[in-house]
Amino acid sequence: MLRQRILTGILLGALLLGLILATSFKQFALITALITLAASWEFFNLASIERLAVRGLCVGVMLLLVGGSYWLIDTDLDLLRLPLALSAIVWLLPIPWLVRYPEAKALWQAPLMRTLWGWWSLMATWLALAALKKLPNGEWHLLYFFALVAAADIGAFAIGRTWGQTKLAPRVSPGKTWEGFAGGLGATLALAAGIALAQGLSLQRSLLAMGIAAVTMLFSVVGDLSISMLKRYRGVKDSSHLLPGHGGLLDRLDSICAAAPWFAWVMLCSSQQVDG
Repeated sequence: MLRQRILTGILLGALLLGLILATSFKQFALITALITLAASWEFFNLASIERLAVRGLCVGVMLLLVGGSYWLIDTDLDLLRLPLALSAIVWLLPIPWLVRYPEAKALWQAPLMRTLWGWWSLMATWLALAALKKLPNGEWHLLYFFALVAAADIGAFAIGRTWGQTKLAPRVSPGKTWEGFAGGLGATLALAAGIALAQGLSLQRSLLAMGIAAVTMLFSVVGDLSISMLKRYRGVKDSSHLLPGHGGLLDRLDSICAAAPWFAWVMLCSSQQVDG
């Protein structure tokens, strides 16, 4: 299983590099929109929408949301700062649910509530990734973002598997530990510090970059645990079986969903300051 997971991860990484580096903005937006629609199908299954016709209708609404979001990106990137900031704030809401699971499930267990959550979060994820691609040096922003998320995931897996003992959220995801959390945070900070050093940034800007990386990692953990909470409530291990050793698309996008709006908002604000 581990070997299959690694091989699938390498293939996904190669496809991601090609998607970022070898596509125009419109091509990137289209492909990521299709991925978002496929992931929304999985999310609405977690929302307990079992009738395929109704689930298809929910995916259709997602298509309309993505289309409307594309108009925002194509018009003026500055228009995205508020929705991205709101999206990042919305991802703070599951924290009390995670801490109090399953007692707090009454706040989100209704299928409509989970459906609204899926529409908003996945639309915002696509919006954030497309905005990053549209920015000057967009390929670099995307590569850096995915590198941060990957570093957090790899660091948490390696340290947690080797030394993990103290459970992080045992009622939501029993396999995750505080030691793994520390390993993911350390790997993320090390990556940010290394890149800052390579770029010759000042101490102040280096610390700022590490702070942004740390918050990005924290959001990624919230996203991961939130989807795990939905899967546990739904009684499934994976969102689907599309990716050998990795589960479904949503199992690979959970960390990205929560972290992307925050990171894109920071990059948009930084870009405006540079332009100014």
